[in-house]
Amino acid sequence: MMKLCPCYPYHVPSARHEPLRRVCVPHPPRLCVPSFRDLGNTFATSGVISFDGGVMNLRTLRDVAAGDELTHSYLDLTATTSERQRELGARYGFVCHCVRCSDGHSVDECMEAGPSTEEARKVVRDAQEAIELARSRADAGGTDSGNKRLHEAIAAIRGECGELSVLRFKGERAARAAAAALGDNMLELQSAHAMSSFLEHSLGHLPAHPTLSMHRQELSTLEAEYNDISTAMVLMQKCVWALGVSHGPKHRIYREAVAWLEELREA
Repeated sequence: MMKLCPCYPYHVPSARHEPLRRVCVPHPPRLCVPSFRDLGNTFATSGVISFDGGVMNLRTLRDVAAGDELTHSYLDLTATTSERQRELGARYGFVCHCVRCSDGHSVDECMEAGPSTEEARKVVRDAQEAIELARSRADAGGTDSGNKRLHEAIAAIRGECGELSVLRFKGERAARAAAAALGDNMLELQSAHAMSSFLEHSLGHLPAHPTLSMHRQELSTLEAEYNDISTAMVLMQKCVWALGVSHGPKHRIYREAVAWLEELREA
């Protein structure tokens, strides 16, 4: 029985065909070369992995020429470089020197722009706890007082954290969930826009990344609920383009996005 090839990284072996756009192997991989285990790590990834039925797909986010390394991100791209490097060292035993890790200092400065004093950090911690409490109470029925505490808590986080910081993003994500549970549509939309700003910034070097696509579609749905159809359509046009790159026109997720865009056009 053949063993999976342990070579690292995997490179495109031939220029006889058009630049590689898709690689398919059974899941879990069996007797297949290349193996997805052979993909190198980079946070300026050349490809993303998706699933379609029982097939695992790798689609590139840019053209890949013969000899280029095939890579994908091992970790969450919305984490700071220092966080990613610590986890890479602990889990995989190496340091990444990709463009995002080496030259992404300006992005990291924004992502790390949190509270600068212990007093401010306590304010943020208390606010985070208040948001989680508001969400849990909303799940149990919700009250007007819970809604008021939620607004006060997210205002505190916005006051202490940079607009594009990881702490702000996490706070907005929790606030959005709590607002949805409480039926506070305006706050839900505000937090969704704040999350969008963070994701567009932290993943700006990968405009077709699926994380951006999924959030654009969610935000488009919220905008449509507020009858801002034009904004919803712009978001979905970006989403459909990106999913065409990352998943391909035959994938279920792409087809669903196209169907939603058509609904918006007919609205």
